[in-house]
Parts: sequence; C-alpha cells; structure tokens
Amino acid sequence: MIAPLSLVAVVAAPTALLCAALAGTVDEPMLTPVRGAFRLDGHGYGHGRGMSQWGAQGAAVAGVDYRRILTTYYPGTTLASGGDNPRLRVLITAADTGELRVLPVRGLSVQQGGGRERRLPTAWAGRTVTEWRARPGDGGLQLAGRAAGAWHGMRLDRSDAPIRFVAPGHTVRLVLPEEIRDYRGDLRAELVSDALRVVNGVHLEGYLRSVVPSESLSTWRPAALTAQAVAARSYARWRADHARGGGTDICDTSACQAYHGVRRVTSTGRVTDWEAPSTDRAVAGTAGQYLDYRGSVAFTEFSASNGGWSQAGDEPYLVAKPDPWDGLVHNSGHLWHASVRPGRVSRHWPRLGKVLGIAVHRRDGRGDWGGRVLSVKLIGTKSSMRVSGEAFASAMRLRDSWWHSAPDTQLATPAPSSSPGPTLPPLPVLPLATPPPR
Repeated sequence: MIAPLSLVAVVAAPTALLCAALAGTVDEPMLTPVRGAFRLDGHGYGHGRGMSQWGAQGAAVAGVDYRRILTTYYPGTTLASGGDNPRLRVLITAADTGELRVLPVRGLSVQQGGGRERRLPTAWAGRTVTEWRARPGDGGLQLAGRAAGAWHGMRLDRSDAPIRFVAPGHTVRLVLPEEIRDYRGDLRAELVSDALRVVNGVHLEGYLRSVVPSESLSTWRPAALTAQAVAARSYARWRADHARGGGTDICDTSACQAYHGVRRVTSTGRVTDWEAPSTDRAVAGTAGQYLDYRGSVAFTEFSASNGGWSQAGDEPYLVAKPDPWDGLVHNSGHLWHASVRPGRVSRHWPRLGKVLGIAVHRRDGRGDWGGRVLSVKLIGTKSSMRVSGEAFASAMRLRDSWWHSAPDTQLATPAPSSSPGPTLPPLPVLPLATPPPR
C-alpha cells in the first residue's frame, strides 16, 4: 500500500534541510578494484526530472488515475484541453547518409517550397520506377528516379528549395541502409550548409501514436499510458513553441522523445509495428489534453526511473522529492549493478595514468547512500582529479549518477582532502520517505 502523498509532502520539507547540510560531505573512502573492476550498485535510469515512467506504471498498478499521476510528478500544473492538431517538424537522425531515398507508393508526389505538388511517374521509358532519391548536387538539390537499375534525373522548378515527398492517404516509405521505415505525413530533404537533412512533417496526434509506445511499454496499465500520452503531447508542444527556427521542432531520439514512425521492415524481412491499439486508445482518449502552468504549456520532462527520488529541473514544477511509486513494479532502472574497469577510466582521463581508485567527494543528500553523486575524485599514479558525478556517469555509461560501492568492493582510507568540507553539527534523525521494498 502506498503512503498518502500528503505525508510525503510533510516529510519532504524537513528532509530538504537535511539534504542541504549533507551536500557538503567530504570524501568517502576510496574504492579499489575487485576482480579487475569497480563494482557499483545504483538507482535510477535517465535524468530523473519530472515523471518517472516506471513510477507511473507503479502508480497505475496501485490504482492511481492518470490525472493524479501527472499532477504529482508536475506539481502546480493543471490539466488543460484545447488547441488544434499542429504540424511538427521532426528531425530524422537515422537518415544521415547524405541523401533521402523513398519507395514509390500510390499517389506519391513531390513539392518544392510553397509550389504545387507534382505527381511522380510510376515508370520511365516503359521501365517501372523502384525508388526515388533527393541528394545534393551542382547548385542545390537534385531529384532522380531509379528504373532498371539506373538513375534518371528529373527537372526541378528550383534547385535551392527543399524537396518534399508526400503520398496523401498513405505513409511515405524511407529507405535506410538496413531497413525501410514508414512515416505518416511527409518527408522533406533540405540543405543546411551543404549537408542534407531529412525532416518528417507530421501532425501532433499522429506523431504521438508512435512516441507513446516507443517511450513506454504498450502492455502497461491504461493510466500509465494515458499519463505518458499527455506528458509526451505537452513536451512536444513546448518544444514546438520554443523552436528557434532552423527548420525543425524536435528530434526523433531519446534526447527529445523516441519516435520511430509507423513501422519498419529490416533487410531480412522482419516487420516491427511501432504503433499499438492500447497506446492509440491513450492518445485518442486524451486528444488535445496537455499540462498548463500559468497559461503556458508545461515543459514535461520524463525519464525511465528516478530511483525513488526525483531530480530538480529548471522549472518550478520540476522539483526534487521522494517518489513512493518508483520501484513498486520491478524494473532494471530502480536498482542496477555495474562494473567499471580502471582501464576505461584512464582511457577517458589519460592524465591520471594507471587508475588506483575512485572516491565520492560530494552527494546531494537525497535518498539511499546519501543520494546522487555530485563530484567524484579519481586517483591515479600520475595525478588525481575531480569530475562531476554526471560527467563520470556519462563517460562510464552508468544509468544514473546515483551509485555507491557494491558489497564486495574493497574500501581504502583516502588521503586527507585538499579542500575538506565544513564540520557539520549533529543532525536530527528525520523520518525519510523511501520506496517500498521491491
């Protein structure tokens, strides 16, 4: 049973004072390798800001509805509805081959700038066209169709304008080296500093039909999927509202939101459908709903797991607080294990020489083990240095900066720090809210 959130809020206020004091803690004992590696246990997967996706699933399993999930993870926001179904410009990062290639489909047309759509022929000199491509050439973009194994150029109205492929009523089929991807809307080739960029123009609700099952599991409870749909819609709208030109609103990777289109077919014939009935229902059932903060669309960041304590972000509704839902459902993000070899550390920071050990210098004071690592000392035969906890986690490919030594890791007493933290007065014992055991 989940403790009422009102109790968590009561605990969070005095806990914040404790966290502030603990954040100045001096070096922990140095960790030395065990069986050739630093053995670490960790919490969290991703940046930890806003909604925990696994936490949302835990809440849904416990019977919490999607409205409460959202207002808990984004306190101070309200659920709003309205607006149109805007068209997004999504950067397709996989299409980095220097050309845009698409397969012929019924009604496939090409358009440049604001000009008229031109229906592309299905045959060339009696030979069936099997593929179309747009690529940079002399003076701008060039369009060609492939028939009988040869490419045949097609005259364009303007070579300096983007080329847009569209197939009304059908998906546009993007050809990549190892697979074919189907996309709703259109695919556009444009030149940016002589390099080709591929952009998918797609309406928001169609875009979400791919994003929601790409960001969560389609087998999750309806409340979790519905919360994901609203969070993803809000995030996309915020990105579009704050796009600074450049021809795109958002990318298709987890750096923005994972987006794969409608389906893919690999070179071996394996088909993956990225859309699912359960997530389609979540998107359709919340059509137009988003989170509002004081009259503007909220910046609804989310990550797989916060490990039991969320991270603060740059917005007033992205707060650091205990999360009683993350960990209710078993997942590999809430608690994980990792091995880091000293050689990998020294390759990333070669001036250390041979790495002898690592020592946590500061934590944020929130949650197990004193919370996430803010800075870590790296000790080598040639020198020692401090790096941020996030930099270390990123370089070593850890799931989060929240980690400590696993039980079998050897500990050594470190040399005195050259810049020790302040001596702290005794702190009162406070009832910290922690997630239930897995």
